[in-house]
Amino acid sequence: MWQDLSYTGGIAQYANGVKLGLVWNNITTSVKSNGNTNCARFWDNTDYTGAYIYFSRPARGGVYQDPDLRNGGGYGTYNQQDWNDRIGSQNWQQCPTV
Repeated sequence: MWQDLSYTGGIAQYANGVKLGLVWNNITTSVKSNGNTNCARFWDNTDYTGAYIYFSRPARGGVYQDPDLRNGGGYGTYNQQDWNDRIGSQNWQQCPTV
């Protein structure tokens, strides 16, 4: 996760799920998933609840990154919404069957 457009600015990388807390809560503008077996799910709230978007793992193909979350991104019911500065938590989950 990066603070700015096109994978620039501050960066936060997590191997496991994370509740972003005070420092990274609601400041993410671009994301990449580098999961080996699961999809990266990004949640609206800090406790893995609320609206979410998810990104595929690179080996699976499909959308696994987005340099500008202002115009939505990834997959899921809420992927057309503005996700800039909205992500409160992230975890890894099995990729849905598409």
